[in-house]
Amino acid sequence: MSAVVVGPDTVEIQEAPIPKPGDGFLIKVNACGVCGSDRRQVKSASTDVEKIIGHEVTGEIVDSPKGLESWTGEPVGLAPRISCGLCRPCRLGRTNLCENVRTVGYQIPGGFAQFLQIPRQAAERGNLFRLPTGLDTFVATLAEPLSCVVNGANLSGVAADRSVMVVGAGPMGQMFVMLSRIVGAIPYVLEPDEARRNFASKHGAEACFASEEDLPQCDIWIIACSSPSAYRTALESTPRGGVVNLFGGLPSGFMIDSNRIHYRELTVHGTSGSTPEQFGHALEILSREVRFSEIVTDVISFEELPNVLRGEQGGGLELKQVLDPWLD
Repeated sequence: MSAVVVGPDTVEIQEAPIPKPGDGFLIKVNACGVCGSDRRQVKSASTDVEKIIGHEVTGEIVDSPKGLESWTGEPVGLAPRISCGLCRPCRLGRTNLCENVRTVGYQIPGGFAQFLQIPRQAAERGNLFRLPTGLDTFVATLAEPLSCVVNGANLSGVAADRSVMVVGAGPMGQMFVMLSRIVGAIPYVLEPDEARRNFASKHGAEACFASEEDLPQCDIWIIACSSPSAYRTALESTPRGGVVNLFGGLPSGFMIDSNRIHYRELTVHGTSGSTPEQFGHALEILSREVRFSEIVTDVISFEELPNVLRGEQGGGLELKQVLDPWLD
């Protein structure tokens, strides 16, 4: 069984044969997290190409290619961006920016399915990880988004005693708050939703704000939501010499006042995905920091998945929804 995107806002649950591994791996999917980028793919889908999305995958290897049989039977997590190793970004160690990348849930059929076939290069390029002993398979799906947060925090220079304003307290924003505390930074949150502010307060935020009034000056602003107004607020509020991380992508371009960046010496940068090394670091964090598990608020079935992918909310605090493909 799999969830197939067949058109804009249209997802069909279909019976599907088990993929043949070929010269690759066959994974029995145990869990797959739902990401905002999955919702954007569903919203902008074409009727010309059907596809299976989902890239926050954990599972068990049930078949392995020749020479890599030791993986069979292992519980694994998957860093979804499989790089070429040859292009300029790869040679510089920035494999998340690979010019020839193949990503599970994009160029490779994804994890909203009971079985997933991935190429042997996933092991050869370091994208397959054995799950730490005792780490819950549903919590382990957070490794992919957390690895992106690790990347973003590194790029922004989040470190001890630096103040960080996290704009948007969805699952990514909550992880930025928690990670900031782990490294000794002082995180604040700007978020209109009261339940999300309360969650952030209980998980490390120094203070939370519902509006832009009376915000503290912070060294680093991280936009952890897809909102043009959040971009505007961050660029207007970041103090001289500060850092703005455009972490949450927008569906279209956004006009930026370059003079503000120039004369205030702001550092403005993006964050795109993560490397396998950062994925491994995220797994280590999840294995020792149990509070991250509370970000998983809903385990859902195939029946519920289409509504979740269309962004329909069920009420209450909803952070990370994770598909159990074997749930009736």
